[in-house]
Amino acid sequence: RALREHSMAPRRAQIGRILRDAIGKGELQRDIDSDLAMDLLIGPIIHRRLVNEEKVPADLPERVVTYFWHVFGRGKP
Repeated sequence: RALREHSMAPRRAQIGRILRDAIGKGELQRDIDSDLAMDLLIGPIIHRRLVNEEKVPADLPERVVTYFWHVFGRGKP
């Protein structure tokens, strides 16, 4: 619970603000599920760190965001 409250919750709140801003600017689909969107953005990185026991490639966050924008974005990020 402490990990969730002190580590994950602030990050999810920040990502939530970014998503809401992007939706408001018309950069993301209006009907996007924000909770699922956050899971899709964070999940691959957490998975690599905890499950695969391999170092997270430095470019993985950028690649995840690129794929995310390709699927859910409206135009180029």
